[in-house]
Amino acid sequence: MPHTIKYAIKPGDTLFAIATTNNISLDELLALNPQTSNPSKIAVGQEIILPESQPTSGDSPLNIPITLAEYQLNPANYQVFTHPLLKQITVTGGFMEPHGHSQKRVMRAIFADKQIKTLPPSRRNIGIDYVVAGREAIAWYGGMVTQQGVERGYGRRVHIKLNLRYEHSGKPYEVFQAYAHLEECWVKVGETVAQGTQIGVMGGSSHASDRAYPLHIDLSTYIFIAGESVQVNPQLLDGCI
Repeated sequence: MPHTIKYAIKPGDTLFAIATTNNISLDELLALNPQTSNPSKIAVGQEIILPESQPTSGDSPLNIPITLAEYQLNPANYQVFTHPLLKQITVTGGFMEPHGHSQKRVMRAIFADKQIKTLPPSRRNIGIDYVVAGREAIAWYGGMVTQQGVERGYGRRVHIKLNLRYEHSGKPYEVFQAYAHLEECWVKVGETVAQGTQIGVMGGSSHASDRAYPLHIDLSTYIFIAGESVQVNPQLLDGCI
C-alpha cells in the first residue's frame, strides 16, 4: 500500500486537478477516498487522502566495486579500491567490527542482509573507517548539513540528512551520514551539498587534539527507529536510488 498523507481542500480545487497534480488518475484518487462518492461535491476544508510523494535524491548509485567488510579488519586484510567519485579508498575498519575501538553500549545495526542485529557491548566500530589517498572528505550522497562541530572522541564531525530514504519493514526512514575526525570542515549547518561535494579534509581529530588518531574518516550511516539510532551498512543505500 502506498504511503499517504492528508490534504485539506482549498478554494478552487477539483478532484481532477488534485489527481493530475499528484500524477495519479481520478479513479486512483477516488479509490483512496471511498467516502467521496461524488467528485463534484467537495467542500473547502474537507480532508482527503493523497499518495505521499517520495523524495528523489538526484544522486546516482555509488556501485562500490567491493563488498564492504562486515568483519574485523587489520593491515593484512584492508580493502582497497578506486572510485570515480570517492577517489582512492582504503577501508581500514569493517562495518560494526567488534574490536579495537572505544567501548560501546548495546547497539542495533542493519547489515547487508537487511536484517537488524542487536550487538552486545564491546570495543566495536560504529559504521566504517576509511582512508582517502588525497585526504578529501567527500559526501557519498547529497543532502543538508544538520550538525557540524567538535564532538568529543569524534573530533570535527559533519552530519548530513540525505535526500533519500531507507525503507525497513515497509516503512521509509530519513537517513543521516556523519563524517568524523576531520582536520577541516568546509560546510555549515543548513547548507545543501550535492553528491560528490568535498565537505572537508580527512584528519585524526578528537575533542582534545588534531592528531589523536591516525588519519582516517569514520563514516556513520544511521536512521532513527522509535527514537533509537540504528546504524545502516552504507552499501544498502544504493538500493534507495
